[in-house]
Amino acid sequence: MSTEEIQIADSYHTRRLTTRAAALDLTERVLASHANRVILDFSGIEVLTRSFMDQFYHERAHEMRPVKKVVVRNLATNARSNWKWYLRARRSKKKVEGTRRQPETLSL
Repeated sequence: MSTEEIQIADSYHTRRLTTRAAALDLTERVLASHANRVILDFSGIEVLTRSFMDQFYHERAHEMRPVKKVVVRNLATNARSNWKWYLRARRSKKKVEGTRRQPETLSL
């Protein structure tokens, strides 16, 4: 299995990933790689916005996962807490969407 590592901060010359376009660009880089396994090294990235994370999560789940093993490494404390918050929010949203109850009718 071949592996490629992408240094995000060096590639994007920033400490903040804030846009859906950045997530789409990162997806294209991963898919263009000839490696079966791609390591995304987030060393130096301090901020991941919800827009970036939402698009990245979608792309990872629908575009990357079927063809590549993607490993995320070295998230800074702020970025890691945002990432964990985002994943919890995604999971709880799915649970809520799947278990909606009909509104109760109160008789007076």
